[in-house]
Amino acid sequence: MAGKVIYLGRLDANRFLEVASIHDNFEEDIVYLKKDPLLANASIENKALEVREWWLKDATGKKLLERNRVN
Repeated sequence: MAGKVIYLGRLDANRFLEVASIHDNFEEDIVYLKKDPLLANASIENKALEVREWWLKDATGKKLLERNRVN
């Protein structure tokens, strides 16, 4: 829709661990987005995605990260 700004989230990617994820950091990111002159007066709608996917089936750091999530 023209004239509408949608926030999809913050992409975090780590090539070494071969993992990428998108997180809802809207409260933190909106501060920086509003500093942009094009977005300063825009209404920004939070439609953050929660996506956590591995680039490769047997990614190098997959087991390490899964172990850390349990703790």
